[in-house]
Amino acid sequence: MPKPIRIEYSYDDAPTLARFARSNTRIRGVMGPFGSGKSSAMVAECVRRAFEQEPMADGVRRVRIGVVRNTYRQLEDTTINTVFEWLPPNYFGKYYKSEHRYVVTSFKGVEIEFLFRALDRPEHVSNLLSLELTFAWVNEAREVPFALIKPLLGRCNRFPSRRDSVGATWHGIFMDTNPPSPRSWWYNLFEVEKKKGVEIFKQPSGMSPKAENRKYLAPTYYEDLIDLYDEDEARAYVHGEYSFIKDGKPVYPGYRSTLHGRTGLEPVKGLRLIRGWDFGLTPACVVAQVAPSGQLRFLKEWTTQRAGLDAFSEIVLREQKLLYKGFEFEDWGDPAGNSGVDTDESSCFDLLMGRGVDIQGSTNNLRMRLEAMRRGIDTLIDGEPAVVVDTQGCPVLAEGFQGGYKYKKILDSSGSDRYQ
Repeated sequence: MPKPIRIEYSYDDAPTLARFARSNTRIRGVMGPFGSGKSSAMVAECVRRAFEQEPMADGVRRVRIGVVRNTYRQLEDTTINTVFEWLPPNYFGKYYKSEHRYVVTSFKGVEIEFLFRALDRPEHVSNLLSLELTFAWVNEAREVPFALIKPLLGRCNRFPSRRDSVGATWHGIFMDTNPPSPRSWWYNLFEVEKKKGVEIFKQPSGMSPKAENRKYLAPTYYEDLIDLYDEDEARAYVHGEYSFIKDGKPVYPGYRSTLHGRTGLEPVKGLRLIRGWDFGLTPACVVAQVAPSGQLRFLKEWTTQRAGLDAFSEIVLREQKLLYKGFEFEDWGDPAGNSGVDTDESSCFDLLMGRGVDIQGSTNNLRMRLEAMRRGIDTLIDGEPAVVVDTQGCPVLAEGFQGGYKYKKILDSSGSDRYQ
């Protein structure tokens, strides 16, 4: 007689994941460093919720789970492998590779159907949004567009059908991720909006005495990562904190958030403020000041998406009048703004001048502009960087300096890295 299969999962070394499992919130997110056991906890959650499902008329508890990752390569290399580590097909069920479907049938009275879906092709997205699911797991959620998260929620609570049984006992979405940027949809959902029915669970740093899952890792696992990573990567992957991770070649490689970043910068009274304007479909304005030491300090930014300069400038100038009462301004703009705007034959410069902004155009020499900023970033004045950014007042600018402003990597038949 074959020996019974036994699997064990314990939350003893992961109290954050235990709190996650006890929660019935419809949208839950787990964020933590590498190696903290997030993905394994998601598999355990799938099984646990299946056992809690009310049985259908034949006495079998059935759930259908949508498991989402951004590409099939990552789905196969990581997500599916994690499921198979805990529930190997040769013991627990059958994997239909062409359908990316795994049906677990070895638990008595329980049937778990995993539907693995990626989002790297349009047809995959449309297929995902036509599924009938009990609940969904989004793996490495920071890589998945939020535009798909909300519709995915609408595909849950659809199986089992209420025609066949009592319906889904629990339905919703749970997600795991390594920390994304503080400008990500994840940050906005869990840290800013904080709507009812949404809950986040943040694991401690891998270097903390409270680090989770540590005993299952190599003794120097996180120490080795710190030696390898830069400070932004270590902040995310070792300490489990929000951080901007660079990809591509940064335009300003010398920028360091811990060195150049500040919070709560205040303008020095008696010194004029510098406003920089950009135009097009996404107009923006930044306010800076040169301190007596010569340090360039970026204080505040205004950005928008697909708004006309007329309405945008009216809002910005009104807010700045209140925020910087008594200060004089020196205005500079993208020289392209001296050409006509879409709405009429006047230019962006003309429009701003009509509002009392005495704006001048900066140079169009890209090399000169980049080198001027690089020199400031790479220079120290009395031990202080010559350029500093208020990361709360200028989050878009700060992310750009950290690597969001980058050279695009291009294909090279030789295999070497090239950028444009």
